[in-house]
Amino acid sequence: MEDDGLYLPPIGLHSLEKIRRHNFYATIFAKAMRPKWKHVVYIGLYSGVGRAVVKGSGDEADASVMGVLKQHPPFTKYIFVDSDPRCIQALRGGIGALPESFDVTLINRPVNDSVSEIMEAMPSFDPRRGEGLLTLCFIDPFRLDLDFSVLRALSRFRIDFLIMLPLGFDLRRNFRRYLLDEEDTRVAAFLDAPNWREEWRARGRADRTFVRFALEKFDEAMVKLGFRGREIRDTV
Repeated sequence: MEDDGLYLPPIGLHSLEKIRRHNFYATIFAKAMRPKWKHVVYIGLYSGVGRAVVKGSGDEADASVMGVLKQHPPFTKYIFVDSDPRCIQALRGGIGALPESFDVTLINRPVNDSVSEIMEAMPSFDPRRGEGLLTLCFIDPFRLDLDFSVLRALSRFRIDFLIMLPLGFDLRRNFRRYLLDEEDTRVAAFLDAPNWREEWRARGRADRTFVRFALEKFDEAMVKLGFRGREIRDTV
């Protein structure tokens, strides 16, 4: 593809596998649900850009945004949120260059401050007329920046969440700092667990099991919202 002059961030090889899995899940979601629902909405939080360059090889690849826009069948509505204006500008240019037209809302705002605008962008529907709305929300933060209140607010809709948890990249790497800095509330907000330090210390667990602990706490928070729990494997 020719260089369009838009923002083109670097990604690692591991990101290609993440994009592939995202695209697979989004496609089967839309194929299964488009015949059953009037509105099938896709929300991308920390959406990033449509294209990226692979570190090492220099090859350009479609990111998750472009993957979901090029899939068939498409969603009926797309909402992308990113705080970086370069990403939003690149998305706007990439979407405009596609041969098809889509109902897209771009929100240039931090994800934790974007709920009201996401709500405004959601399609209106009337269940009394047999109209329905189903949503797939893909969340891909680089760090523990996500406040669980965003998930709580969006869960008022019929929604599936596909979330990339930055537990190894951020949580494991910065475990000691998060544990010792009592003023840092990011882990508490991410896990919806204000007393996570006390619970962790009471369990007397070693550092190497902290990622498992975080997964368990996140799973507990999702179950409280009415989602199904998952088995946390011992290999974590």
